Amino acid sequence: MLQILFVEDDERIRDCLAGYLRLKGHRVLEAANGEQAVSMAGKGGFDLIMMDVKMPKLDGVSACEQIRRKAPSIRVVLMTGFHMTDEMERVVKEGEVECLQKPLLTKDLDALLSRVEGARERPSGDTAAGAESSAPGRKERG
Repeated sequence: MLQILFVEDDERIRDCLAGYLRLKGHRVLEAANGEQAVSMAGKGGFDLIMMDVKMPKLDGVSACEQIRRKAPSIRVVLMTGFHMTDEMERVVKEGEVECLQKPLLTKDLDALLSRVEGARERPSGDTAAGAESSAPGRKERG
């Protein structure tokens, strides 16, 4: 079971995808914007943060950068319905960040969850983790 923070400003999308993650057996907390995500991530305990890019108050890329500075071990996935921007490509290249295109497909979510669970179970010295694409999110609303 993963501890996931799911960050999405569209309540319908957030409810649907967070519900799917719960059905898969994960503990999911939800946030509606980047400011909430940064605050919640600072409290720790997450294996994965899944975050929309376009959000009010603080966009996903800026929130990702703040989270990575405070908690570099948390894996982050940015989600977008738009093309990758230079800013998004930069944070992905900096490490432990992946970008998924919306609409998200269940097969892509399942593959992501398997990668994160596999990386969590591998010993920290295992170099096989670097061979895969890395992907870096609980319903108690924050």
